[in-house]
Amino acid sequence: MKRFLLGVVVLLGVLTGGVSANTAPKAMIIFDASGSMWGQIDGVNKIVIARDALKSVVQKWNPKVELGLTVYGHRVKGDCNDIETVIPIGRVRKKQMIDTVYGIMPKGMTPIAKSLRQVANTFRQYEG
Repeated sequence: MKRFLLGVVVLLGVLTGGVSANTAPKAMIIFDASGSMWGQIDGVNKIVIARDALKSVVQKWNPKVELGLTVYGHRVKGDCNDIETVIPIGRVRKKQMIDTVYGIMPKGMTPIAKSLRQVANTFRQYEG
């Protein structure tokens, strides 16, 4: 399962990246911080597995690819609008990204489709 979550994090980064002749490639990671992340897989909370997966991806991140982080479910219990871009797309700051994710405590709902639409709208401002 750990490998699956890592794949999801990588896939989100690849799917949302845009490339243009005049700009660096860009990606946004969408991080699940909904209450269900307190569930366990083989005795380990899913949030622990997801944090570790994100850390692994970010530590190996290509510095030529700009990166941002959007999180859902981390601020308000029961709110399907709890989606926040906590780190805008830009030069990757690995320590900031990792520290941010490790400080998040899951509590809310799981607005996956809404968060994907929000991130898609973010990418409309970029060429390509």
